Amino acid sequence: MNARYRPSRMIPFNRPTLTGHENQLLAELISGNQTGPEGDFTQQCQDWLTDRFRVPLALPTGSCTAALEMSAILLDLKPGDELILPSFTYPSSATAFARAGVKLVFVDIEPATMNIDPEMIAAAITERTKAVLVIHYAGTSCDIDRILQITEKYNLALIEDAAPAFLSKHMGRYCGALGTLGCFSFHESKSIQCGQGGAILVNNPDLVTRAEIILEKGTDRRRFLNGEVDRYSWQDLGSSYSLENIRSAYLWGQLQHSDAVVRELVKLWHAYHKHLSTLESRGLITLPKIPEYAEPNGHIFWMKANDAHERTKLIAHLKNCGVQAVFHYVPLHSSPAGKRYGRFEGQDNYTSREAARLVRLPLFYGFSEVDYVVESIYSYFNSI
Repeated sequence: MNARYRPSRMIPFNRPTLTGHENQLLAELISGNQTGPEGDFTQQCQDWLTDRFRVPLALPTGSCTAALEMSAILLDLKPGDELILPSFTYPSSATAFARAGVKLVFVDIEPATMNIDPEMIAAAITERTKAVLVIHYAGTSCDIDRILQITEKYNLALIEDAAPAFLSKHMGRYCGALGTLGCFSFHESKSIQCGQGGAILVNNPDLVTRAEIILEKGTDRRRFLNGEVDRYSWQDLGSSYSLENIRSAYLWGQLQHSDAVVRELVKLWHAYHKHLSTLESRGLITLPKIPEYAEPNGHIFWMKANDAHERTKLIAHLKNCGVQAVFHYVPLHSSPAGKRYGRFEGQDNYTSREAARLVRLPLFYGFSEVDYVVESIYSYFNSI
């Protein structure tokens, strides 16, 4: 590490992934007058996702929120039903179900991964429980095998919010393709992005036809386009959930390079972990612990200060060094909407405490300044 180096401008926390292939595809789309809501690029993305994740159907959507809303409709969740989920997640994970009148039941997390604690799921089940939603935080898989044992025992649907976990794996299987439904995000803050986009993976063959109807504003338009019916009509609830062709072209340019992107991010993730391990051995920080079953995608690198006060000082110090570091979710059960639409079940042993300690460090495709960020962190702890 070079102590004399200082960036000429602020090192951002995130920079949208660019593979260099997007401009060519967008030019093809425009020259071919394919800027309508659907087209060849949307279909190519759908085929790629379906084949890669080996699911009955994968549908590109306008956002991960759209995919989550589709999940609520597909599972027939109704007012009075209960959904168990972690409080440590993004509001979209909850909003998509609260809009359907579902009661949100927040439970605690495991501090080593910041993922939902399977034991807390089991303790929160009631006769009204219809589904469990998990988030693979920072791209590290939840303990899906233990969670599936619980959901199968009680006949509950399992929804994977895999927004941060594109191409992450659990025991060699892709996150998002393990539960009943899986939801991805292709927001610009994610490793693979198209500005704003998402996808839903339908892992239950019985839900495939209905998923296509919900995607098409509640109509059987896809069956019409495939020549299965002579006209299409309103069949079910739905909305404009599909990803239009212009954003699909951009996404297609990224999907084809996604393995290379993830390989680079994983390499950067491990560099952070290696260089910061000395601080952890001195008891100054806590680093992520990767379970044996998990193969993360390197989407987020987080560490924890010893308390919220020290986190604030560390973030301020990094800013003075020209490094943008940020914290993450405010636990949903402590928010106004969380109190209105849900409840916390069991003890909040870790969620609030660990959320108040967590710091996310710059990490994105093409990032080359891990050494300087690490040096800046060491300079903080060496000065106190």
